[in-house]
Amino acid sequence: MDDESDDDTFQYNGGSVAFDESQTIAMPLTEKGSNYFFSDTNDGIQCQNGLAFGNSVNHGLELLPNLNQPSPLLTLNRLDSMPNRRRLQL
Repeated sequence: MDDESDDDTFQYNGGSVAFDESQTIAMPLTEKGSNYFFSDTNDGIQCQNGLAFGNSVNHGLELLPNLNQPSPLLTLNRLDSMPNRRRLQL
């Protein structure tokens, strides 16, 4: 049974939290439409200060085979308070 819906929220977590260590998380944009990314690190203080971004995904070239499925490390959370948005936690 597929229980996906339009208001799913994906939370990426992991990696270093040290200030002097950079971290990059690759996120293939596989869904058409608007996507919003937020950081809830330190109880969301970044979002309160404007650290968020959005993008619009349109149809383009087909994805590479290794990018056409969600990451196995993906943790799915349903957050009713943030419909149609994706949170990025670093």
